[in-house]
Amino acid sequence: MGIASNCVGLRITYEFDEIYLDQTEYTKKILDKFNTINCKRAVTPSGPNQELSIEMLANSEEEKRELKNNLKNRQQAVGNLLYLAQATRPVIVFAVNDLSRFNSNFGKAH
Repeated sequence: MGIASNCVGLRITYEFDEIYLDQTEYTKKILDKFNTINCKRAVTPSGPNQELSIEMLANSEEEKRELKNNLKNRQQAVGNLLYLAQATRPVIVFAVNDLSRFNSNFGKAH
């Protein structure tokens, strides 16, 4: 079958005696899917002193309704980021796992 160049969304590149994995296309699809393709880049995935807590949940009924309407979209985004983190982006693992704790009940701060 030959040398693999792509497997389950991972691009495999060979250089001399080294193998590189990346998910550039998958990352672009995620950014496009959730309309964040033009978002600002950050040095770190979350703030150095950021602590997510249950106190940050939605307070008003209007905010709860708005967030509930976006629940499925948000859960898909977190799932996509978890897959990305496990394969090629370990730097975002902590931030995404921390965020996923509030995947069914969250506020705007999350």
